[in-house]
Amino acid sequence: MAKIIKNVTVTWTWSGDTYALKGFNLMVLPSGQNPTDGTIQVLASANQVPAESRSYGFNNITLDTEVIYVPWVQAFYENDDSQWVNSTGFAVEDDETNTLTTRSQAESYAASALDEAKKLVPAIVGTQTTTTGSWVGVAPFAALTDGQQVNYWLPYNYRNEQLHRLS
Repeated sequence: MAKIIKNVTVTWTWSGDTYALKGFNLMVLPSGQNPTDGTIQVLASANQVPAESRSYGFNNITLDTEVIYVPWVQAFYENDDSQWVNSTGFAVEDDETNTLTTRSQAESYAASALDEAKKLVPAIVGTQTTTTGSWVGVAPFAALTDGQQVNYWLPYNYRNEQLHRLS
């Protein structure tokens, strides 16, 4: 189930008394929900869209790729509102340009990237003391090979001297 951010434009037609019409209210809901229900999950809404409009754009709304969405439109008048009407539902596709990543997905991506980075240049994890400058690390491999590169970090520069003994 992928969540994505999309811009959605709702267009509609309307006929009636143009002098009595004050504007439109809009909602985008998951299929099966109705604006008059008490517990609805409103994804996007707009109130008092100008009467001359027949199109409205919702920007950056979060949608699920496995859900059908339905746009709802309601005309409103001076002292009354019409019934909510809907049109055909729509689904969204993930074009991978605005996909939201879950925490577990991000952690998985980070772990994979770290594994790949370790294959390129191994990182030696170690500790260094501030008093002596001595550093002890553990390499993720059994032996050094000729020309092999390694990464390590020395958090302290002990008296501007560093002696490296690899064994």
